[in-house]
Amino acid sequence: MKDHFVTYEQALALKELGFDEPCFGKYDTHIADRWVLSISPEERQFQNTNKACIAPLKSQVFKWFRDEHDLECSPCAVIQGNKKWYNISIIQISNISNLYDKYDSYEEAESVCIDKLIELIKEKKS
Repeated sequence: MKDHFVTYEQALALKELGFDEPCFGKYDTHIADRWVLSISPEERQFQNTNKACIAPLKSQVFKWFRDEHDLECSPCAVIQGNKKWYNISIIQISNISNLYDKYDSYEEAESVCIDKLIELIKEKKS
């Protein structure tokens, strides 16, 4: 189930970008220098105190980037012989950027998509 949620670092960066959608996950417990994900059937909003924050589902984040920033990003499988890796594509209106890095899993490529989308909005806001 944890694979469906963004990482703590991504959740915190999204909070700073203004993401404030109701979520079922949160990072509110700090143990041994890391934030722990807890999942609840009740939706939560961001807390404005310390570094605790909600944990959105990856699908929520992709929808937020589509709706709020006109950005679409998706991993796609590449198979060459007996080797398989993932690339990511970022689309903004008519501007398509392909990043031809190789990722070992779809989930890793999906996480990189979120990182790249966060980076694009940070650059746009600065």
